[in-house]
Amino acid sequence: MRAGNALGLAAGLLLAAASASGENILVNPGFETPEAWGFAATDLESRTGQRSAYLCGGIAISQQFDAIPLDRVVEISFWIKFEQPGQELVGYYSRSVVDANGYPVPNATPIYPSPTGRWEFVDATMGPNPDWFLSGITIGHVGYAETCFFVDDVRVSVAPEPGLGVLLIAACPCLLTAGRRV
Repeated sequence: MRAGNALGLAAGLLLAAASASGENILVNPGFETPEAWGFAATDLESRTGQRSAYLCGGIAISQQFDAIPLDRVVEISFWIKFEQPGQELVGYYSRSVVDANGYPVPNATPIYPSPTGRWEFVDATMGPNPDWFLSGITIGHVGYAETCFFVDDVRVSVAPEPGLGVLLIAACPCLLTAGRRV
């Protein structure tokens, strides 16, 4: 392998490692025990493990945590399965976000049922925005909807800070072309 190709491969691996998600900061993200979410989980349906959350009739689940500055990317994801397919709005998820002055930042996202009847992945990213802070997540059912749903494997993770290799490559892109003849 030529030196330029090896250096390019190493740079690519460093960039991939830097963009990987960090650890999940939530307690009991799979609803296996009743702690942290403030409700009893159900064993009617689950994607992994033995239990999941069951949301119906206006029920919402939430978990608060120490405020995370959104100076890095934060990934929020969960799996959802609907009891019945349909077109009506059935739920939402929102993040507890405040700006640098402590004012709430509105950010609710609607959830519509899928026609598949299978577990589906929902994910969103936030940041970077150094003036905002994340301190919780809520997933809820709108009370008037007839379709109920299950939630499992909720994840909130902060992207790790880039390592020295990524910073060097960002500072000097010429490292990616070293050894290449023009």
